[in-house]
Amino acid sequence: MKSREHSVIAAYQRLVPTPKTSALALARWIEPLTQTRPHLNHLDQLLTANLTAQERGESTQTLVSLPPRTGKSTLCAVWYPLYALTRNPTLKIGLVSHTPDLATSWARTIRDHAQNPRARIQVHKATKWTASEWRTSQGGGLWARSVGQALTGLGFDLLILDDVVKDHASAHSPANRRHLWDWWQANTRTRLEPPYTLLIVGTRWHTDDLIGRLTNPEYTPPSPDMPWQVVNLPAIAPDSPQCPLGRAPGDPLYTPLGRQTRAAQLLEWAKIRAAVGTRTWQALYQGTPTSEEGRVFHAHWWQRWKTLPQTRPQRDLTSWDMAFKPGASSDWVVGQHWQTWAGDRYLVDQIRGRWTFSETIHHMRQFVERTGAREHLVEDRANGTAIIDTLRREIPGIIPINPTQSKTARAQAVTPEIEAGNVFLPTQAGWLPEFLLEVEQFPAGAHDDQVDALTQALSRLRLSGVGGARVSRLAAVRQLS
Repeated sequence: MKSREHSVIAAYQRLVPTPKTSALALARWIEPLTQTRPHLNHLDQLLTANLTAQERGESTQTLVSLPPRTGKSTLCAVWYPLYALTRNPTLKIGLVSHTPDLATSWARTIRDHAQNPRARIQVHKATKWTASEWRTSQGGGLWARSVGQALTGLGFDLLILDDVVKDHASAHSPANRRHLWDWWQANTRTRLEPPYTLLIVGTRWHTDDLIGRLTNPEYTPPSPDMPWQVVNLPAIAPDSPQCPLGRAPGDPLYTPLGRQTRAAQLLEWAKIRAAVGTRTWQALYQGTPTSEEGRVFHAHWWQRWKTLPQTRPQRDLTSWDMAFKPGASSDWVVGQHWQTWAGDRYLVDQIRGRWTFSETIHHMRQFVERTGAREHLVEDRANGTAIIDTLRREIPGIIPINPTQSKTARAQAVTPEIEAGNVFLPTQAGWLPEFLLEVEQFPAGAHDDQVDALTQALSRLRLSGVGGARVSRLAAVRQLS
């Protein structure tokens, strides 16, 4: 920064008192070039409200999940404790991270800012100025620790756990998850002194990580007297639940690393998603990790095809799930093309979109003509009934389907064919990542339209006499090798 800029900033800071409004206001006063974004402003308001509640004698506990590199740790683990001490220098603050180095790094940054006259924090002269532990003249202070380190003899008014899960290997180790949970219950949770403020912030890694367990009634029974505030701000706003930032479905979260247009930020997130894969993207960047446990479909069950068998298929049909209604938050229309050879079922193609009735008619006509299939399965309920009535004389082979079981029961009924290796998906298709994500999350995911079309097709093929014989399986396997 140029010397003239330094002079202007210094003059401004001499005239303006230390802000008491929020952590971000303090950050911008001490470092005027600090970048803010809507998600950081939202989080800043929440954290300030929690301190206000504490001053009224109320305890709060908050869980925050955000993608990596979005400014959450700088705000929550540096500016927030610093701001809390400028607001109340008697607070005893605990700061915990996954390793001693990271915890000490945050604490050192806070200490450096605290020594700055702009922060106006009076540090007790008799205390040792170490990076991990220091006190104010009013009896408050900061104690930094890492997961597993003892907190015996310490009590906290404000406790911040920032990124206590180190990495993928740690998150997916049952032993490490159990160790973290035991440490939390025995050594950490008991260190809070009411009225307290508890903040746990991090990136999601696993359904059974710390945030997962704290929101799982099996581990943490709900308490009406002390509910958890849960804030998840995904990289891309989902269809549901509604984003607390007011983003429309599909809108990006803007990182503080640079000012980008919507298109540029979406492109940046798309590159990251392609690099890390759907499963990791869903956990780290969307805050909704998935697990094989408790799922109807398991990822390793699916077989893959590169080229379809050259002989004529035994069965050739399309399967439809209809939910035509325009709008970004409406359900999807899905059409799938299935073919069978000697007991093996091949998902050949799929279309999916949020369409009006007339658009659905148009896309169905085109898809049916392109596939050349002779059977077309449509659930004879709600929107599907209207499609059947409109097209049954135009498109031969439309078959109304009247399911009698629940969605989950229908899905479980077709799992034997999938688990036995009789169901093949293409190795590459633009729609494939979203399909795999939906079937993996079913029945807990936000959508089930692709699953409905899948189970409808496989159930029909089973009832129509396509058995489990594997005559052509070796040929298909050779095509994959």
